[in-house]
Amino acid sequence: MNRIHRRPETGFPAIGEHRSMTMETGAEASFKKRAAIRPGRSRIIELLTLGLALWLGYQTLSGLTPSPSVTQPATTIPAEHLALPTPVRKPVASRPENRAAVYEESPEATLDQLTLWQYHQGSTLTGLDITTIQQDLTQLAQLGPQAIPAIYQYLSSGQDIDFEALGNGRHLGHESLRLALFEVLHRIGGNEAEAIWFNTLNNTRIPREIAALGQYLEEWAPGHYQADIVAAARDAFQLATDNGVEGHDTGPLFQVFQKYGNADLIPELEQVSQLRWGQYAAVALAGLPEGQGIPSLVRLVQGASPNNLSARFALQVLAQESDHPEAQVALVNSLHNQQIPDYLWPDLAGLLAGTYRIQIQTPLSTTTATAGIRSTVTMTFQNPGGGQQLHGIRYYRSTLSESQLWPRIRLIETLYQETTNPKAKRALEQAYNILWSTLDSQE
Repeated sequence: MNRIHRRPETGFPAIGEHRSMTMETGAEASFKKRAAIRPGRSRIIELLTLGLALWLGYQTLSGLTPSPSVTQPATTIPAEHLALPTPVRKPVASRPENRAAVYEESPEATLDQLTLWQYHQGSTLTGLDITTIQQDLTQLAQLGPQAIPAIYQYLSSGQDIDFEALGNGRHLGHESLRLALFEVLHRIGGNEAEAIWFNTLNNTRIPREIAALGQYLEEWAPGHYQADIVAAARDAFQLATDNGVEGHDTGPLFQVFQKYGNADLIPELEQVSQLRWGQYAAVALAGLPEGQGIPSLVRLVQGASPNNLSARFALQVLAQESDHPEAQVALVNSLHNQQIPDYLWPDLAGLLAGTYRIQIQTPLSTTTATAGIRSTVTMTFQNPGGGQQLHGIRYYRSTLSESQLWPRIRLIETLYQETTNPKAKRALEQAYNILWSTLDSQE
């Protein structure tokens, strides 16, 4: 049996260690921790952030007045530095017929146009509305570094517009204006964008923002911010109640744990309430690097009754990650102990063959170029903790790599020989044929 090589521990702060929720001297103080890790890069970002703060101070002296916060608590940037531009137009119930007649190419004017959509919450976007919003976002990106101070100013205010509250808002490709502005910064690029991402990460507690910012920071500086991203997710999870995190789904936090965590997270994920977030925790444990979380799932399955829903879900996750020897042994033992109900075999077979996958993130954020999605199903669990939402994705072909095929083939052969259940044999035979077909196509 192969030994699992564990990745060195990075010493992420414990979930009980409370990270400061404020910045002592404005924007630059949020970078103290980074300065201790990478002084050169931190100094550059500190100067860039200070420059942005000075620009905002200049706007204040110029007589601009602040706009009200809408949905989020403001960041801890000093109040004297916050001066948001007054909208160039009064809020109107109808949309402008002639876009060119009111369009201005300054970043402040473009952001003003975007913020006016807060007055249309609950209405349905037309195709022209969607195009207009996308054009405004593209305009900001095309303005390049010139747009960064205005974007920074808006993000620092704590305001947001929930695009999901707009009919057809899903076609915009972003759940909120803040998430869209993170992506605009990504298109602009540069150290100033990095500084704003990091500053926002240290001040937001919205799970989907933490996940998005983590993705951008990891892409910009691979490995450098992983401890900060996990720490932000841990801090946010401390706020989770029966209504999630301030009414937001906790799923993105578990995505962060899965993507950037390591063995340090295992004790905390094992202690997560099965009633509230058990499925999220199981997927996160299974996704930790080098199978570090697999033994925790094995312990959950061992000795469980066939009616234990948490153990039943853990079995599916183990089948999905059955390249690991511990997962294979657990599946065979569960077969011997009659812990696998008949109805579960088709899904288990698909998970073993790589034609079915269970995940937290939406299918749109999944790479499927080689297999193609055949169908998707959203599994919603209406339980305390804000509920859980997982996605089951079925593919036309196996998504397994060549190195994964042989361990799965041998496992299916063992399960087939050990069972007398005709439903199990039929499902396993189908999975076996899929894997051999995939193997032949790769030769």
